[in-house]
Amino acid sequence: MNSKNENNRQHFASFMEEARYLMGKLKSDVKFCRKFFFTEDTKGYSIANIRNKIIKYIKVSYNYTMSALDFSTVIYEKLWDDGRWRPFNSYAGEKSFFSWLYKVTWHAISKYLEDIGEIRIRRERTPGNTRLTMKRKTPAECQYVISELMPKGRSRDLLCDIYVDRKSNEEIMEKYHLDSAQYKKARKRAEDKLKLASLNSCSPFADYVLCDKSPRKVTVSSDFLCQIGDTYEDNSSSSAFGEVLGVNLTKSEVDARIEPFVSDFFHWKKWSDTDARIWRERKLYDTPPVVLANQLGRRRDWIDTRLYRVNERFREAFIGWYRVNA
Repeated sequence: MNSKNENNRQHFASFMEEARYLMGKLKSDVKFCRKFFFTEDTKGYSIANIRNKIIKYIKVSYNYTMSALDFSTVIYEKLWDDGRWRPFNSYAGEKSFFSWLYKVTWHAISKYLEDIGEIRIRRERTPGNTRLTMKRKTPAECQYVISELMPKGRSRDLLCDIYVDRKSNEEIMEKYHLDSAQYKKARKRAEDKLKLASLNSCSPFADYVLCDKSPRKVTVSSDFLCQIGDTYEDNSSSSAFGEVLGVNLTKSEVDARIEPFVSDFFHWKKWSDTDARIWRERKLYDTPPVVLANQLGRRRDWIDTRLYRVNERFREAFIGWYRVNA
């Protein structure tokens, strides 16, 4: 990196002044932005140090290896926010921009990995992240739990009607003169009180009547979902697609099977509709980038940058899948 490169570190009078410089460059300078998020340089302005540290932590703590490209893509999309850069609004100038960015990055990456089912971060239980399992208990068991945890009052009576007497919603609404919206609100309030009482109890009621709201489960391993990019060739019968989709297929037969295969692949990978469309249009149908940009309401350079990242992820994913399944 030469001395004229704007991604080199500079000196500023305050944290806020440096942050304003960085946020302005990221919003307006495509080249600076690309290097900031995707470079391997650990001395200039980039997320490389943060990325290396968090990837190492994830590997040690969860035995999951996250690629640098996936990491950078997640953080770019988080901050970019469809061109609005709204996360920048939370920076207050109390600490350096990179101290703030580290916290934002960790939250974004941990949420992403939880969403795709690769890790599960244990959080303190609250009424909001738990659900009641009272319907699985007998009326007698529910009676015992409610009487032990809930003080006398309307919420306790309502819970008894629901879980002990097993009355219908219509019967309960008629009894308390509630419409549907009022009943839903009253029930949620009563159930939250029961959840909170069980969480605060010294007895093991929480494990007895509560379960966590679990993240989505992985139905296919990450290795299985790992690889396709530049493997599609004109001579499809001898390409990786041809080998995967069937033996001795003609080009037309391979072409007919590619779309369903790719659709399933994207579904397993949990890709966004936009990413899937960009890859399909450019790699399968050779749609001109200018045409695709107009269709999506984007700039041409956005399509090119996006395709580069998507194609790298796709290529890597298919190679891994192919090694296991071909």
